[in-house]
Amino acid sequence: MGIKGLNKFLEKKCKNGIKKEKFNNLKGKYIGIDTSIFLYKYTYMGNMVQHFLKQIEHLLSFDITPVYLFDGKPTEDKSLTMNKRKETTKTNDEKILLLKEELIKVEKNDEIPEEEMIVLVNNLNIEIKKKEKNNIRINREEVQKFKEILKNLDIFYYECQGETDSFIKSFFSNKLIDYVITEDLDFLTHGCNYVISKYNYNSNVFNLYDFSIILKELEFEYESFINFCVILGCDYYPKGIKNIGPVNGYKLIKKHLNIENILCNNDINIEEDFNYKHILSLFRDEKEIDICKSNLEINKKKINHKYFKNNFSYNIKNLMLKMKKFKCQQNILNFLK
Repeated sequence: MGIKGLNKFLEKKCKNGIKKEKFNNLKGKYIGIDTSIFLYKYTYMGNMVQHFLKQIEHLLSFDITPVYLFDGKPTEDKSLTMNKRKETTKTNDEKILLLKEELIKVEKNDEIPEEEMIVLVNNLNIEIKKKEKNNIRINREEVQKFKEILKNLDIFYYECQGETDSFIKSFFSNKLIDYVITEDLDFLTHGCNYVISKYNYNSNVFNLYDFSIILKELEFEYESFINFCVILGCDYYPKGIKNIGPVNGYKLIKKHLNIENILCNNDINIEEDFNYKHILSLFRDEKEIDICKSNLEINKKKINHKYFKNNFSYNIKNLMLKMKKFKCQQNILNFLK
């Protein structure tokens, strides 16, 4: 879900905090990847693992070390969001079934003129495709194969004990990564320094969210920012405060600094289930992770030559060729020969 209405608000308010950047300028950096975003995107595009391999090729060609972060089981704190997602999935499944039944009826109706038939069939297929896009199911076997490839390439991946966004602060505070690729602005609320969005492995350009500049342009401290995000609505409290959008929420936080002060001044009424103190603590929380920077480095001696010689399911030749300028290039290219 992310933070309701946050992106559009920041785009208008923070012209310097969000800018176009190029991967050429990130050579030698370590970049965390919000893997779940791409699991769904690449599954929809078809042949998920091949798309991930292209992503790795792309990042390594700029001498960037990728660090893949996998979601674990969502915590109870996100139960409202997860239940809402399940309801949406169920509703979409029902609509897809009805649309497919309607499509069969249309195709079998000989009384419909040919030109009208083409339009109706096309429109129904478009609607079905839209609904199916929102109901992507991840193939767990493919995910496991991808993890095996990462392991045998000695590309580090981390399986979070919860969702990735809640672990991201630890990766930054421990200076394990320099940036993270995601489309979820919850990562900023969790204390992520630099967010890369609009990522495409066929492009050198992306949008960079610089959190320190964003805070400066909003004239916020970090605490005020997370209070602002909680007001709008987040994964821990999806509905947010009734009738409070980004503009009014911003004015309230600018005036009172935090939710507690707002309530003391009776500027808003909250519902009984709004445990804002607990929600704020979830964004402040920093998870313990037992990882050293050396764990993230691609070690040429740990690449499993035998695995790639015997595994013909995936074409990794291009991937290896893209690593010519990478630090372990010679050994990887040698084993391919």
